[in-house]
Amino acid sequence: MAAGIVVVIFGAAALSSGWRAAHRMSILEPAPVTMVSEPTALASVAASGSVPAGRIEVPSVVGMTLEEAQALLGAGGLAVRALASPAGETTPGAVLEQDPAPGTIVGRDTTITVWYASTSVGSATGGSNDPDAVRRARFVVCIDPGHQEKADLGREPIGPGAKQTTAKCAAPAYGVVTGQSEAEVALEIAFAVRRELEAHGARVVLTRTTNAVDISNAERARIANECGADLYVRIHAGSDTNGDLRGVRTLYPAGNEWVAGITAASRTAAREIQRSVVNMTGARDLGSAGRNDLAGFNWSRVPVVLVECGYLSNPIEDQRLATAAYRATVARGIAAGVLHYLAK
Repeated sequence: MAAGIVVVIFGAAALSSGWRAAHRMSILEPAPVTMVSEPTALASVAASGSVPAGRIEVPSVVGMTLEEAQALLGAGGLAVRALASPAGETTPGAVLEQDPAPGTIVGRDTTITVWYASTSVGSATGGSNDPDAVRRARFVVCIDPGHQEKADLGREPIGPGAKQTTAKCAAPAYGVVTGQSEAEVALEIAFAVRRELEAHGARVVLTRTTNAVDISNAERARIANECGADLYVRIHAGSDTNGDLRGVRTLYPAGNEWVAGITAASRTAAREIQRSVVNMTGARDLGSAGRNDLAGFNWSRVPVVLVECGYLSNPIEDQRLATAAYRATVARGIAAGVLHYLAK
């Protein structure tokens, strides 16, 4: 059996010795190799025998600066693809998410995608995170993970020029059993949808990549408008006083002058996504329906849908939506529906 190794990264002069000591990469490869290691960590990795020779366990780089993440991953022989995402309240330059996930066993030269906080994302003219994306990507999809950590009950017009107002961002629902937040569920599903769509060549813009933001529904719609989205997908989870209610529903804008120009396309997209998510998950089909009272619809100038991925007020769906596997299944359904719509 190959010897277990814990390698301490020395290559980046910008990294402090304390930082280097705190971030190590688990590698298993044939000895001998010149290294610095800690005996206890070495014994633990060697005993596990879980990493095949010449393979690497992907370390966690979330929370590091982009430069630190690139140094750590590069020292292990991994390539890095850095994509910008809206910073929200996160320090610009900090890594927000990575793919593959920490702990994944990969080969040398594998590309690790990291999303980092940036204050210059989402413009209609230069919003590509990748220099080749405009040339390669056929479609742009804007994804809005519904809600946020804290509600914003300040008021905004329900549509352009309207006197009627609505809350800028209502409080998220919470799981009746798990206590999980709708904002958290929506964000994790949105990340998974992004991965699916980007794998098929679409350019994806997220309205948020953290729960610690304060973005109104009208502002989220403006992000979709400004990036020229072919489809704007809002991801939510429902709640109802009837705890027996469960299932998936997809909403689309209809019934007022603000959305008249996008209703038909939005309805088509909603039906495609609804069918796909139900087929993927086996969830109860609650159909698709038009709404005229949502600011997130009324401020949109591009086709838009809202996917209610299940009811957190239902014990069964709450517990399903708490699992990574079910969230991933929902995400695959949404992505498949989006791709079917875009292919029309």
